[in-house]
Amino acid sequence: SQTGTLLITDGWPNSTAILKEGDYIELANGELKMVTADVSSDGSGNATLSIRPSIRNSPADNSVITVNNIKCTMMLTSDDAGRWERDRLSLYGISFSGIEVWES
Repeated sequence: SQTGTLLITDGWPNSTAILKEGDYIELANGELKMVTADVSSDGSGNATLSIRPSIRNSPADNSVITVNNIKCTMMLTSDDAGRWERDRLSLYGISFSGIEVWES
């Protein structure tokens, strides 16, 4: 029954730096979270992750946490949120604002 911005985890390699502030994780229930502080496991492979935003639905005990190749469904924050740019050297770039789509 974990909620809030701390996630108690286990099963990591013992006494190891596992995540850095700014890393993203994906919970098994599909929630995308940003790690807000560097994380190291203790001598038993346990670690408490400080994350944002808060957990919406408590993950099941021992559910998977994805730390590589994470995915989430996003949508543009408005119909005109995307913008293309080109500089004088013909280098192109795109920027957009998105928000995670969540269905409970």
